[in-house]
Amino acid sequence: KTSGLLGVLNFDGAVNVTATYTKVNVDFTVKTGTATGTYSPNPDGSNTVNLTFDDGSVWTLAAAVTDGGSGLQLLVTGGDPMNTFKGSANPAEVFSGTGRIQSAPRTVPTGSYGYLITGWPDAGNKTDTIFGVINLDGAGNLNGSSTLVNGRPAAFPGTVSGTYAVNPDGTGSMTLNLDLGLTATVAIVVTDGRTGILMLASVGNQVTSGTA
Repeated sequence: KTSGLLGVLNFDGAVNVTATYTKVNVDFTVKTGTATGTYSPNPDGSNTVNLTFDDGSVWTLAAAVTDGGSGLQLLVTGGDPMNTFKGSANPAEVFSGTGRIQSAPRTVPTGSYGYLITGWPDAGNKTDTIFGVINLDGAGNLNGSSTLVNGRPAAFPGTVSGTYAVNPDGTGSMTLNLDLGLTATVAIVVTDGRTGILMLASVGNQVTSGTA
């Protein structure tokens, strides 16, 4: 089965790190919380990050800094990923991912964003993909286009509307209403000085993630 984690890592420059997160578990429930820990940077840009989550779970991650400090590559290498968040029953889970810098200003994004959202395959689902353009008005409303490809050799074009909200730390949520009859509430993190958005959701008992 598949699970996913989206959040914000705050590095203080003095080996301490704090985090907030939204996690979709393997049973498709959604959990939010916090974590604290330390990191050990190396001159070549590699790091070791140790995180203790609010439920007592511990992760050790290998991290590599990329793009002149704007990006991170992340891989969980130790701790207790076999029983992560007391909901990940699959002992073969592997967690890897990327991070992007949250450069100022951390304000509500405005403008047009190309987006791609993927529903990850598992025992009960084929791969689903939605892509298009969303237009954010700066006042919490969105509209745009969508094309759905749901595991068959056919594409279903349509439109999308909805709302979004962003917190001071760059986290937030987005509600997407597709005219195909699908509604999704998506956790988001705004990155790259408002030019990027990371997304995570549980939609129809499927782990879904994407970027804009």
